[in-house]
Amino acid sequence: DDDDEEEEEDVYQRWILLPMVNDTSLQSSDLGGKLSNGLNRVRTLQSKLSSSSNENGDVVFLGMDSPELPLHEISHALQISSQKAHLCPANDGGYGMLCVPSHAPCPTIFEHVQWSTHLTAVSQLKALTDCGVEVSLGKLMFDIDEMEDVRGLAGRLCNVRNGVLDGDERMEDVRGLAGRLCNVRNGVLDGDER
Repeated sequence: DDDDEEEEEDVYQRWILLPMVNDTSLQSSDLGGKLSNGLNRVRTLQSKLSSSSNENGDVVFLGMDSPELPLHEISHALQISSQKAHLCPANDGGYGMLCVPSHAPCPTIFEHVQWSTHLTAVSQLKALTDCGVEVSLGKLMFDIDEMEDVRGLAGRLCNVRNGVLDGDERMEDVRGLAGRLCNVRNGVLDGDER
């Protein structure tokens, strides 16, 4: 529907992309501190950019290890974010996306979360609801942590390469990536620590 496309386009035009951290290690017991610092940093920037309001905007944390996160999931999260948080759980118990509404208290929403475990998404959900933040759950995602996860991604992308998206010119880069990852799945990199 044209109205939905225009609304999505409007949401995308208001995005500010800001890397959360400079270091390479996000597997840490202090991930809550890093997310809290990132949220405070973004909220400070938002208040500087929006002199007409003292209210913070909504913030989306995207997992760098979740390459299959669909844009419509991000758009949906931002469309409902004035009322509630939106969490996309990952297949390993973590999560690949968290949209935090402006009324979510920082750092409390990241306290007592069990980081890097099979209970990360559940404990994040509990931390949010304990703070009175309503949460909607999004699509289950696959994140990429191990070589087997890369092989799984390769298999899913090979299905794309094998005709699912024929006729869509915009997907040429995805097909190229799928071809390279099919080589991974087919053993080209087996035994290669890289």
